[in-house]
Amino acid sequence: MPELPLDQSLYQWCDQLVRASVEQDFAALGEAAMMLSENAGRISGPEAESALAALALVTATTVPEPALWAASAGVELIRHGAPPDQLLAPLFGSLKRMLGMAADFLETWEYCVALEMPGLETLGIIDMPPDPDAPDVIGTSPDPALIAGLQAGLVSEMSEVIPKMVSWVEEMVQNWWYLGQWVQTATALLDLLPESEPQPESQRSRAAQIPYFDEIVEAVVGLTMSDAITDLPYRCDALHDLAAALSASPVDFWTTTVLRAHLEQDGRLLAVATQRAVTAAEGRAPRDLETALEPLAEVIASAPPIIGRWVALTAGAFVEAGAPPDCLVVPVFTALRQVMELALEFAACWQETRAEALPDPEGRRPQPGTEAEHRLMVATAEKLAPGLGDRAFEVTMGWWALCTWTLPANALLSHSPRIRTLIPDPDRLTALLDDLLPTTGALAGLRHRLRHLADHLADHLAGAPGIGADAQRRNRADTSEPGDSIPVRDLGRPLVVMPCVARRGDMPSK
Repeated sequence: MPELPLDQSLYQWCDQLVRASVEQDFAALGEAAMMLSENAGRISGPEAESALAALALVTATTVPEPALWAASAGVELIRHGAPPDQLLAPLFGSLKRMLGMAADFLETWEYCVALEMPGLETLGIIDMPPDPDAPDVIGTSPDPALIAGLQAGLVSEMSEVIPKMVSWVEEMVQNWWYLGQWVQTATALLDLLPESEPQPESQRSRAAQIPYFDEIVEAVVGLTMSDAITDLPYRCDALHDLAAALSASPVDFWTTTVLRAHLEQDGRLLAVATQRAVTAAEGRAPRDLETALEPLAEVIASAPPIIGRWVALTAGAFVEAGAPPDCLVVPVFTALRQVMELALEFAACWQETRAEALPDPEGRRPQPGTEAEHRLMVATAEKLAPGLGDRAFEVTMGWWALCTWTLPANALLSHSPRIRTLIPDPDRLTALLDDLLPTTGALAGLRHRLRHLADHLADHLAGAPGIGADAQRRNRADTSEPGDSIPVRDLGRPLVVMPCVARRGDMPSK
């Protein structure tokens, strides 16, 4: 890392930064911003405030990419203790303008696509606009052909009405290209701001900190609801992260987003939201998680088991963090009972119609939540279709989801003996476990998960800290085998690696 000789060069770098901005010498501007950013930890006190003032000035007055360098350097200074006030208005003022121009860009793009003008497609004007935040695109400059294509489309129909708009297209494309990185920089700054004490209107406490708060929130909501943005996963994720950072409670935001994604059958957004919800819940007080459980419970109650399992895992992580679990008990154990019934039907049909051993839901198989797992379930269901007909896929989903569903169920049972009194039809659960355990045979992982659940239920049935007699016998018979103990602290872990593969409308129905 190049070191900054603070005794002589700090103000020289600040001067170079501002002068380069005025002269549009972006190479010199980038050099100065990099030096200030990489040495942020060595700048403090009045020097940090002077550097931040220069960076704020450039953030407010320069075109998107170099202004982004200055804003990012300012966030680094704030991360190392500089007061943030000077950067707030320039950064969020620029962001407000760029969000507005993003909406104009999408409108212009849709207009030009609708023209179906010969030659535009070869310039890149196709149905879906580019996602500049995609890994293979981020860090590149916008393709001049896109600018030419949009300009050509506008000139063909509207040159007499809005001639100035043609010269504005280049700025509009530049804003679109760097918007995602601006959004990420603003989100990083929001994460560094101290949390305000909750007020009667809790959102107001956040709004008081952020210039242009209402305009930014309105613009972000409008963009995230746009079909065009929904089809751009990386841009969509960046905007959702910003929306969560702007909200009074990021945990509530993400759990509400889980519910919205379920209602809209947007599997990709649901996967992202469940992951973000677990992250947002880390370190939160139990009282902050209580209201966040309600939308999760609603999804668990209505989603098909292969989707609901991820939401149940998220809810289980909240319970492990101390959230009161009462609203989860009925939907989780109702879903578990349904999954167990499907799994039992799967095992019976498989053993009647197939010569091979039951497939191992805990064995070597594709990562849960991936397209590969979906293909495996389809292939497995096809083997049972002669016996189960249209229900083959639903029954197969129950078999594959069973192991995952035991985790949130065990988390709830571990929380308090009182939970046992809230479980709907616990005797039915016990009977299903008694029927399922003999089918597990050589499926060690599934057998141990089911026995762990049976032990928890027996513990509560006995109404005492000890385990019931049948459960004790099972434990003594299997103490040498792995997997008897399920670490509920790992409930959130599968969500970290679950790929976002499902698109809007791809989620299976019940």
